[in-house]
This record gives sequence, structure tokens and C-alpha cells, in this order.
Amino acid sequence: LSNLPMDEQCVISDSPDKLSLRLQAGETATFVGEYDLRVNSGYIMIYGAILRSGPKLHRVFAPTSHALPTVTAKGGPAEVDIISTIPLLGPLSNVSPLWTKLWHAQTSKDAKQTKDDSRSFALLRDSSDDPLKRAVTALEVEQDCQVTLNRVLSRQTAIHPSSVIMVSGPKGSGKSTICKWIINTFLTASKATCSTSCFWLDLDPGQPEFSAPGQMSLVQIRSPVLGPNYTHPSGHVSSAHRTIRSHTVAANSPRDDVVHFLACAMDLRDAYFRTLEDFPGAPLILNCSGWVLGSAVSAMMELVQQFPLTDVVLMEPMERDTVASIEATLPMARVLMIPPRYKPAQSRTSAELRAMQAMSYFHSLPPSKGLSQWTSNPLTQIHPWHVKYNGPNAGISSIMSYGEAVNPDFLASIIDGMTVAICEVESDEAYATVQYRPPHVPSASAAEMGETMTERIGRTPEGLPYLRPDNSGLIQPLDPRFSCCKGLAIVRGINVAKQELQLITPMSVKEIKALQGSKTVLVRGKFDSPQWVFLEDIYSGDAQKLKRQEMFGLMKDKT
Repeated sequence: LSNLPMDEQCVISDSPDKLSLRLQAGETATFVGEYDLRVNSGYIMIYGAILRSGPKLHRVFAPTSHALPTVTAKGGPAEVDIISTIPLLGPLSNVSPLWTKLWHAQTSKDAKQTKDDSRSFALLRDSSDDPLKRAVTALEVEQDCQVTLNRVLSRQTAIHPSSVIMVSGPKGSGKSTICKWIINTFLTASKATCSTSCFWLDLDPGQPEFSAPGQMSLVQIRSPVLGPNYTHPSGHVSSAHRTIRSHTVAANSPRDDVVHFLACAMDLRDAYFRTLEDFPGAPLILNCSGWVLGSAVSAMMELVQQFPLTDVVLMEPMERDTVASIEATLPMARVLMIPPRYKPAQSRTSAELRAMQAMSYFHSLPPSKGLSQWTSNPLTQIHPWHVKYNGPNAGISSIMSYGEAVNPDFLASIIDGMTVAICEVESDEAYATVQYRPPHVPSASAAEMGETMTERIGRTPEGLPYLRPDNSGLIQPLDPRFSCCKGLAIVRGINVAKQELQLITPMSVKEIKALQGSKTVLVRGKFDSPQWVFLEDIYSGDAQKLKRQEMFGLMKDKT
């Protein structure tokens, strides 16, 4: 994990709250936990970011659910401070066992206590240094992969306005890691300034980097990304990143409605070019879905044709016919292949990682001092928004079902306790029956709109407004050109007597007020069931009981 010399010559100082190291060129140090990194002299690389000497602190998240980022000295000796912090995500272990055994593990109370026990991080020379003997691995980009990335980053278009790079490959091939590596290198290049920005286009609704599962989004990034996806949720604007525009497919895969998926991608592309006027030269990185076989090939080729790509990075294994088609379609772009990478065993399944990402989103708080914050309270202890769904002051206009339509008699039971997307309808043209249109095709005509929207709104026995199928008997998703997703919510309850919904969402008061006076639609679909919500109170009670027992034990020992 680390190739530091075994002697203490590399250690400048070692205290309970800080470890200062002197690294020679090429030496590496790997840490587990959460810590602040400061470079005092020279420069180092971590997660593809080149960090130079200065007073700035960089927060690094290194949980064992992912490969651990390595601090590497580049170009000569470097001196760094690894500073212990108050863990931001650690308290979530109070509400779910998924968050346990991820960070720096304390030694048992029977073992000899050291100053390392009070730190939020630990230096690992090899996996045997981990007290819990977890299967930890270091995040490494193989030499041939690094050569490929260097060719992309050194290309002339990489420093020229509107560099557009697409990264595609099978699920679990490391696309997000490569995207972060490229983004971090762009943001910390020698010509980068404090105003340098990059844009991340998340086209993988199953494992998005910044938004909650089920969404596609365009995100502006201003600071290096030094942690896995659940460490930087997009529920709030921060100095490090902000969401420009977002859409929901209400599912973990685009395969159920490829047409809508492409329409969302095209609208986010247009949003990037509109934003580019204020940030000239900011590159765009496309993180594509891991669905790359069968009918996904035609969707990928549509993206290739509709985006002005300068580089395409393909993660193997990839069908040779697909590669040849991309090369023929983009004669001026560089198509680069990255060989299969070693994939270490993960301590969390894909479903568990999605649940953690959803938990991180719903437990997120407004940032403080540029850092994301989370609450460790169960969501049942958070006061919900009370939204009228009927009457003159109704806060929502309708409830839509993406995918399979449901019987209105059962709609209330189906959405109760489930996740829904909060979407703003900017124009009634969002309800058009024709979704995806090439740029030269005009928007929907009145004939395509079918019945008026007033006629298409029905009511369930509880009074919930829902969108009836159109003349074709289908419920088409919202046209992304005339609508957008503002966030997700969990339906905590339905008060039929007051005709109101109780919604739990991390959206701010300002964002909620901005929706007043606009048409707001709640979208349900194939979101993962938030089963973790129903267990938070139980687990939190056990955690609090255990904490009281530990406190009582400490008091007894002192006595």
C-alpha cells in the first residue's frame, strides 16, 4: 500500500492530531479514514490531482468501501501534513450498519492504546496494518492506463475551449475513477487558476457521481474530487461544485426508455453550451452508463453523433464492432482504449452503495466552511414539508408514473414511504407525446399535445392528482427541454383529511420557495425502495443504547 522506508527518517513530526512526512520522489503513502491534506513543500499527486505547496487544506475521504487514494511525491522531495479531523460521515453509522467499519478502526479497549487511536486516519504500509484486517487496496492507475490518460490530457484540444471527453465502458470497469482522474488533472494543471472549472455530465443513473440514484445531471466542479460519490451529494450548492441542470429517469438504468434518456442527454448538452458562455474553455467530461451491450450500442452511437467529442476513452472489454463504428463516426477525435483493470473485492454490493448514496443525499445539510455536512438523526426526526395536493393553494399539480402505469385506486398506497422526484414544469409542452427530436426538428405541435392538461388530470379516491394516459393509452415522461428535476423526496405520509402530503427532502427553504407559483410534478418510477428509512430508528436506538453502555463502562473504570 505504501513504499515509505521503514525507518523514521521520513517522519518530520508525529502527534495525536497530525502526522508530518517527508517523501522522496516516487514514494507513496496510503491512509484510511478521513483527513485534511496540506502540502508544505514540493508537490504531490492524489486521485490525479497535482497539489502544490500552500496553506490550503484538502479534505480527503478514504473509506474501505473503495480503493484507498495514495499520496505520491512528484518531481522531487515533498513535505506534507496529514491532519486529523472531526469525521463528517462517521456519525451516519448511528443510523445504519452500512456505514460501520469503513473508516479508521479503533483498537479494542483491551489492546495497548496509542496516539493513533485518537486520529481520524491511519497510515497503512500494508493490509496487515489495518486493525480490522479488512481487504484494503490502494487506488492505482496502471502504467498503460496512465499513458492513455496523458495522451488525452496533453492533447492540444485539452487546453482549448470546449474539450469534450466521453468515458464509456461496462459496469464496474472504473469509469468514474477515470473521470475523476481527468477532472482533477484539469483543475490542478499548471495553467489552472482559482476560477478554473470543469463540467461533469452524469449519464449513469444507476451510479451517478454527484446526484442521487435515478438522476442525470450537469455539474460544475471547481475543486478536486477527493472521495467516492457518497462523500459529495448534490443536494446543496457548495464552493466545490453546483448542479447546473438535472433530470430524472426514475430508474437505475436507461434501458426501459432509451428515447427519454437521449432526450435528457441532449438537453444537458445544450445546458453545457449555454453555461460555457460564462466559463470559456471549461472542458466537459461525459460519464456514460455501464449499460453497453445490445440495444445500448445504438444509444451510445447516438451520443457519439450528437456531442462534439474531442476524445473518447473506452474501458475494455468493449465490442470491436462498437469501437470501429465510433472511430468511423469520429475521424477527427482520438479514440483510446484502456485495458481491463484489476478489480478488488468490494465490501459493499452495488445495491448497498446505491442505498448509501441515497442516505448521504437525504441526510445532507447545507455546507459549512466549504465542506459538506450530514445529520446523524433518523429521518423520522426531521420535520417534513406539508404540501397541499388539492385546493387553491395546492403545491403540486399532478403525480406521474414513469414506466409501468398504476391503478389510481392504489396510487396512494404505492407512493407512501417511497422515493419520488420533484420536477418543475416550465411549459405545458413538457407533456408532449413526442420526446426526442434532433436539433432541426421543431418543438411539439398543438396536435401532439392531445387533450388539454386540465382534462388529463384525474383524482384518486384520496384526492391525489394524477396524470391520465394520453390518447395512445400511454403516459409519456416529461420532455426535458421544458422541465427539470429539482431534487428527490420521500413520501413520509398522506393526510387525507387535510389533503396534504408529508415530504422529506434535503432541498433548502429557498429552493422550495422558488417552486411556488410554478407547476410542480411528483414523479414515481423504479427508484430503489428506501428500506433503510424504516430501520433507522431501530438501529439508532441500539446505537444510542450501546453508546450509553460504553459511557457507563468508562465511568465505572474511572471509579
